[in-house]
Amino acid sequence: MQEEDVVGSVLFFRTWCREGSIMRVRMLILLFFVVVICLVGGRLGNSLLKRLHSLRVEPVACPSAVFPNASAESVSILMLGDSRVQLWREPKVGAGYFVINAAVGGYTTAQVRIQTEICGLPAADYAFVQVGINDVYSSCFLDVDRDVVVAKAKHNIEEMARKLSGVVRVLVLSTVAPPGTPDLIRRMYVDERLWDDVAELNRFIVNLCRRNGYRLIDLNGLLSGHDKRRLDEKFVDRDFFLHFNEKAYGVLDIEFGRIIKGEACER
Repeated sequence: MQEEDVVGSVLFFRTWCREGSIMRVRMLILLFFVVVICLVGGRLGNSLLKRLHSLRVEPVACPSAVFPNASAESVSILMLGDSRVQLWREPKVGAGYFVINAAVGGYTTAQVRIQTEICGLPAADYAFVQVGINDVYSSCFLDVDRDVVVAKAKHNIEEMARKLSGVVRVLVLSTVAPPGTPDLIRRMYVDERLWDDVAELNRFIVNLCRRNGYRLIDLNGLLSGHDKRRLDEKFVDRDFFLHFNEKAYGVLDIEFGRIIKGEACER
């Protein structure tokens, strides 16, 4: 009986040690993930805090007031807008063109309007502006009246166009290409009214160009799918449903080139 008790005690001790080791391993793994989350979260929070303070110091990024290396014979192009314009970098329209791309990812119509009002913009031959998608996309996350957001965006576009038309020879506005189809996670918070808001903005931009003689690139018509409501899948960037891919920028190159060549012929 005593021998059985000893054997039982040994087996219990071994089992306890084995289970204890498993528990300790689990605790170490859990501790590792907690440390990683804290480090990543701390760095992310620090990065966001730096961005917040940088926006307080400099709320908008001002472009250069002059075109570097531009000659009297060269043609100058100023580009303003959000990440869709920023990622275009510069139009591929041939040699002899000097470009300042002052677009900034995430910018709304309000921020681009501030650029035109407080920055010493260069006197360019052409200015290209596409903006508005971030206004209506951001309203999906905010408790705001979407009609008010669209109305403010319209006003900002009209004011920035009026300001730019006084410092550039040819102002080119673009309609807002609609978003593509969001992934499953984003579908949970992207309101279907987003596409209605884009359509309302585009009607305003088209009429604004007609009233004032601004040149228009109808990206909504060029890049939309068959339903004219969503960005055609062949033009959607793989990483983000609001962004364009290189094929879409190829379409932009062609359309912007047509405007420049048409203007050259008229001169």
